Amino acid sequence: MAIERLILDRLMFAKYVLATSQRELAAGTEMSAWISVLLLHDATETFLLAVADHLGIERKFRGITDYPSLFSQHLKSQPKAPQLQHSQVLRELNDLRDPTKHRGIYPRRQHVREVSNHLHAFFEDNAQEFFGVSFDALSLAEMIVDERIKREVKLAEEHLQKGAYTPALSALATAFLIIVGNERNRFSTVVTGIDEQPLPYDLIKREDVASLSSPGQRAGVGSVVEKVNTTWRAVVERLQALEIGLNPVEYATFKSIVPVVRLTDGGVAHVTLRADEPLLHTRENAEFCFQFVLEAIGRIQSAPRLKGSRGEFKIRAREDTPYYKYPDISKPAAQLAKGTEIGKATFAKGSPYMTGDAWGWTNDAGEYCFAALEAFDEVPD
Repeated sequence: MAIERLILDRLMFAKYVLATSQRELAAGTEMSAWISVLLLHDATETFLLAVADHLGIERKFRGITDYPSLFSQHLKSQPKAPQLQHSQVLRELNDLRDPTKHRGIYPRRQHVREVSNHLHAFFEDNAQEFFGVSFDALSLAEMIVDERIKREVKLAEEHLQKGAYTPALSALATAFLIIVGNERNRFSTVVTGIDEQPLPYDLIKREDVASLSSPGQRAGVGSVVEKVNTTWRAVVERLQALEIGLNPVEYATFKSIVPVVRLTDGGVAHVTLRADEPLLHTRENAEFCFQFVLEAIGRIQSAPRLKGSRGEFKIRAREDTPYYKYPDISKPAAQLAKGTEIGKATFAKGSPYMTGDAWGWTNDAGEYCFAALEAFDEVPD
């Protein structure tokens, strides 16, 4: 039986929640163990619901321990029907979760770790049994919309599975650069407002101290200026992380682990390794960075698509409509036929080129064009 896309998405979501629970557990606190238990239960329930939907079982509220008998009852008339494997772990998880959630009792981290390890076999073997796929091989990158980011995250996944942590981290650093450079400014008017009052790259410029009376004074202050600006740049980076909804502490940790990556104008990544980085490129650190990048992507992909001067939208002409070319705005350049689609249009509120709001775009000849906002519909991705 083929897997429907919606069910496959649920399996990937279960894997994502499972990875998040393991990351919480690794934090090493009582509270993180508590959160990990709740996430383990959510991942397991999501997986069991995916199996139930795949089998065509009616949806109703059930506890996770009800599913083994439910599946057996539903499949009893089928020869060689699949069987739920490792079902005893559902009782273990339920016994761990109930006092945690309903009586406020902190679970022991070692106990949570044992149940988490048992669940690994539960997910893998039952994914094979019911869906004919490897749970471990499910790629979380498939949840990513942007193709370039998806490609880099898939590459990171492949390197992680091979134990090649330095290239995995290089791919994650590249993916993150694309996220903040390509996704950050696409959809939100909030970001547009932030960019209208940008934080300066340097807090103090050398010309600010040029009026000091002696070369010696200027030289001494220059070193101080460089230290201040270096610190300031780190602050700016963390503030930018906050602007797109990221934890600045986790962002700083991510930056301290991954190699330095620069993207050329053509999108080619150049990686620079610091001398101490190979010591940081462990499995635990690589998994942390992988999860961090997935969460960053999830936050940005779920941001509302609000019109802003920095956003790019696909639009379609509702009817035959005139458009203009800059700088000759005295008369229309030509007509766009009804149904014409423009892939990358920007929104200009109160356009100076015409009365009211407008869409603007650059044509294949590199000319800036614009037309009335109300003459187009947005085309969903």
